[in-house]
Amino acid sequence: MLRFANPKNDVAFKKIFGDRNKPTILMSFINAVMDLQGERRIVALEIMSPLQAPQIEGLKMTTLDVRAQDASGKTFIVEMQANAEDAFEKRSLFYTSQAYVSQLEKGSGYADLQPVYFIGILDFNLFVGEEYLTKHLLLNSQTYEQCLKDFELYFIELKKFTKGLDELSSTLEKWIYFVRHAEDFADPPETLRRETAIAEAFEQAARYRWTRDELDAYQYWEFDRLKVLSVEQENVDLKAALAQEQLAKAELSLEMARQQALTTTAIRALV
Repeated sequence: MLRFANPKNDVAFKKIFGDRNKPTILMSFINAVMDLQGERRIVALEIMSPLQAPQIEGLKMTTLDVRAQDASGKTFIVEMQANAEDAFEKRSLFYTSQAYVSQLEKGSGYADLQPVYFIGILDFNLFVGEEYLTKHLLLNSQTYEQCLKDFELYFIELKKFTKGLDELSSTLEKWIYFVRHAEDFADPPETLRRETAIAEAFEQAARYRWTRDELDAYQYWEFDRLKVLSVEQENVDLKAALAQEQLAKAELSLEMARQQALTTTAIRALV
């Protein structure tokens, strides 16, 4: 029996990265993804409620996977998306902008607004290209300067990350490997265990430490996730079958055209 939960599962992800008593896990992950070093490195982080209430009546309330703030008031949103979803990039912008707008309480000024950073971890491919981590900014189209610095979005496409355990060289690579493969281990491998925060993450993912309610919720989400994946695979298989059928029809049409051409040539030769 596998010991560790699958971090790509919604319940497990929140258990690992959204525990208010274990902020060092999330801090290490964010620092690695955003390459925060020196004075920019996050040293204190408060994990907030995942609920985002709209400032305007009638707008949609959202529930995030993980939301946190550092000591300066900067907001960090971390979302795990296991199944492919249309317009996920638009949903990412919606979450980011809503978190930005929600800071502006009555009596405060625009100068009080703090940056919002979004990190999306995707178990599917979203963008063209082979890079597993992409950073998206608001840039001046002529100078390519980042003049508007309050929005940054990072996307990790897990399926593009193919390094093996013995090839990992950075904390970021180790974190991505953990998210992809944690459930495959009976014990944390030494390469990952040397990272203190990842060792803590394995402890959070150890299912024998969970409550019955947490385990039930995990199994429910895992069943639902696998059901969606099954439907997606059926759609892929159906598309492949249709493509094969169309190819066969095209080859048949080509062969019929070739035979007709040969027949016409033979008739002309007789005439």
